Amino acid sequence: MKGVSKKATMKGYAEHLSREGENLSLVTEFLYKKYPSIFDTVLKRLSERVPGIDKVEAKITEEGRVLLRFKDCSLKGGQTFVSTHSPDFLNAVELNEVFWLVKKNGYTTIKRAKDNKQLSAYMSDGDKMGYLWKQGFFDGVDN
Repeated sequence: MKGVSKKATMKGYAEHLSREGENLSLVTEFLYKKYPSIFDTVLKRLSERVPGIDKVEAKITEEGRVLLRFKDCSLKGGQTFVSTHSPDFLNAVELNEVFWLVKKNGYTTIKRAKDNKQLSAYMSDGDKMGYLWKQGFFDGVDN
């Protein structure tokens, strides 16, 4: 796009949710920084309208990204699975919290990050899961 800065393009991209929703994190960050009262209203409505969610709050990462934290009131000790391709999201999780699916010969298997010796070694050395995802360390995944 000749004559348009990358910063302006990213800003415009973040102001509206795309059709596929892949820019949700950018829109979340945009609302949080530019329109905090609207952002708070969205979080309040989420907790009112999504069954089992007691509270939603924003958490800022070291990189300045906005993550949403959901307090679950209905599932005592239950599990929630989140599907993502976001390296930023993965950087906020622990080794034992990450699973991925691998499809091979018509079958799908579940892989656990804690069972992968290489991922375990990198994480124990202080690496972040999202950075390892971007570098292709998840066996069987084409990212």
